[in-house]
Amino acid sequence: MNALDYLAIAPHLHNCANCGSETIGNGKGSVSIEETSVVRGCDCGFVFHFDTTNGTADSIVKQSINTQLDKFKEDSIGI
Repeated sequence: MNALDYLAIAPHLHNCANCGSETIGNGKGSVSIEETSVVRGCDCGFVFHFDTTNGTADSIVKQSINTQLDKFKEDSIGI
């Protein structure tokens, strides 16, 4: 992944969008970086997948987080 793309996304990966956890590592959370995507997983079960080919502007990242978080919450309560 381009370093500038990662730097644009990184602030959105620090805390889990679902539970707010800052922990990454030791089985409590993870970040995986590929050529055009990044995945941030959390111990609470929320996993955020982001594809940088659609851009890395804050609004794009936030919209992706919100869409995936809404789906996670719906799936969690069985909607």
